[in-house]
Amino acid sequence: MRRGAPLKPWSRRCGASGRLRPTCSRSTAYGRLNGFPPLRRCPRDSGKPGLRRRIGRPFKCRAAGRRKGSASRSNIAYPFKPGGDARGFFAPSLRDPKAGTDLARYDPPRVPAANPTGCYRRAFSLPPHWNGRRVYVVFDGVESAMYLWVNGHPVGYSQDSRLPAEFEITPFVRAGDNLLAVQAIKWSDGTWLEDQDYWHLAGIRRSVRLVAKPNVHLRDWFIRATPDTQEGWGRIDAEVSLNRTPGYADYAVWIGLFDADGRERWQAEQALSATPAYTTKDPAGVTFQTRLGNIALWSPETPSLYTVVLALKDPEGRIVDVEACRVGFRRIEIKDNIILLNGRRMTWSFPLAGCFRGEECRRL
Repeated sequence: MRRGAPLKPWSRRCGASGRLRPTCSRSTAYGRLNGFPPLRRCPRDSGKPGLRRRIGRPFKCRAAGRRKGSASRSNIAYPFKPGGDARGFFAPSLRDPKAGTDLARYDPPRVPAANPTGCYRRAFSLPPHWNGRRVYVVFDGVESAMYLWVNGHPVGYSQDSRLPAEFEITPFVRAGDNLLAVQAIKWSDGTWLEDQDYWHLAGIRRSVRLVAKPNVHLRDWFIRATPDTQEGWGRIDAEVSLNRTPGYADYAVWIGLFDADGRERWQAEQALSATPAYTTKDPAGVTFQTRLGNIALWSPETPSLYTVVLALKDPEGRIVDVEACRVGFRRIEIKDNIILLNGRRMTWSFPLAGCFRGEECRRL
């Protein structure tokens, strides 16, 4: 499991000039696993995901109420209430176990013993051209914790309802049919840190995808776009890391910056080294820095974005892996207790319906 940049391979080259352009949806190293069968209630204390009584998917449940498995919305109160459970709650008074406010009776990081747990199973097949490549599965969001099995083998555990979880499943997949199983747990110790103003929809709540990568590939990257509002130029700082596989030092990383119209604004290439400097953050990584003039700044009124494309070249100079992301030039700072965006005071305006817009809200 990792918490770096989610892998989304962009493995196409197009355009009249032959320059790299992102076309993730057409990538042959990308496959979606959406369309899980209806969620089923897992048996209690099961070691592997079993199949029992069928229940509705989390987002199909009624929004009202706090029944088991139902969706719930909370703001400042936690989504479960103390009472009738020895786990997750604390009795301030032994004479009257029910005395005390909810805040006094909570006992983090414990959670209620009545913890709804659902199981998913999904069959999938690997394309023939994925043979010899590393295979990852990426969950964009599972609330609030999950265990993963592939073909009956335990793969890993993750908890964080709003961040992607990535697992390498290369040792567990095989040619032909495969079976992926997920055990999703509604409450975990991370729930105590996720009590914001939004809907709690337990289970797989976002997309799931498969990603195929070459043996040596782009593993992680961090792009920082910083403007100089007085001089009118922008600075790009990029940190790119490969997976540490024998032979990685024979490869080179190419980087390019494209504006919203697809015009190339900057490009550079750097080879990796088997003897990196002591100041290098990642021995299997490279860094880039450049300054650009005449840049478009990002703001809520003019959300100008650039596309950064990363390409990995093998010892023969062939492109074997491509990734991309979008960045915007902006600077947020506080001076004299005033929040500034790109050197100008920020103005805040809230809609009449409220200032919060969750991913479940389609009104705003």
